[in-house]
Amino acid sequence: MIYSPLRPLHHTGMTRMASISLLCVALITTGVEAASPGETGALDILFIGNSYTGNLRDLFNRFMAEAFPGSHLAYRTPGGWTLSRHVADPGVKEAITSRTWDYVVLQEQSRLPTFDPKSAMYREHRQAIRTLVEWISASGAAPILYETWGRRDGDGGSPK
Repeated sequence: MIYSPLRPLHHTGMTRMASISLLCVALITTGVEAASPGETGALDILFIGNSYTGNLRDLFNRFMAEAFPGSHLAYRTPGGWTLSRHVADPGVKEAITSRTWDYVVLQEQSRLPTFDPKSAMYREHRQAIRTLVEWISASGAAPILYETWGRRDGDGGSPK
């Protein structure tokens, strides 16, 4: 199951803390419960995205160490990358299949979901998500599509 309607959403006033909170809620609402004292509850989670997710690494690592001790987290989050660029990188498919992940979290470049759905870039964005979800599902992991916060006044630079 993919946790997004795959259509543009516009959020205003979102902060990093709110974004990480939403990501944590996504994990918890998928049936994952925090570990009780004495249990590990360890999870294996791969993050594929860009700096919007990479910049949350320390915060999310601390959260997971507390809520799910022993978890293994890996990040493929170079700045500015799109999911299409990740699909073109052979190392991404290898990362997905190299370990038995519980979840693979996908985060698209922040502007692409706001593009006109008829544009070539938007169609490429959607195809990249489909491809990654196919790879993730085939590996036995659950995909989670994580949408980043929007700009307060929208994005006037997006192609029409």
